[in-house]
Amino acid sequence: KWNAFDAVVVVASFIPNADQVSGLRTLRLLRIFKLFNNVPELRKLLVIVIDCLSQVGYLVLLVLIFLFMFSILGVQLFAGSLRSLEPEPRWKFDDLWASCLVIFMCVTGDSW
Repeated sequence: KWNAFDAVVVVASFIPNADQVSGLRTLRLLRIFKLFNNVPELRKLLVIVIDCLSQVGYLVLLVLIFLFMFSILGVQLFAGSLRSLEPEPRWKFDDLWASCLVIFMCVTGDSW
């Protein structure tokens, strides 16, 4: 079944001007799931990772709540305070979206 799929992708790649074949080529990466049938330890590891994803979702939700909370605090404390430094500051706390972006940059260490 996997060999037939690979044969179809290879034959389709010989068709001139077939740009849609690149999507099929990326689907060839799904062959890695064939390993899960052959290696039981790998299947067990995948089941554990999938079970842990729900807990990671709760952690992401908690981080987003803290990000939102400190963004609101930044807007309340620093809105309009950077106007004296530049005519239009690049990173500001004037609205909630800009504040979320600045707080996210601080947390991740981006553009420092």
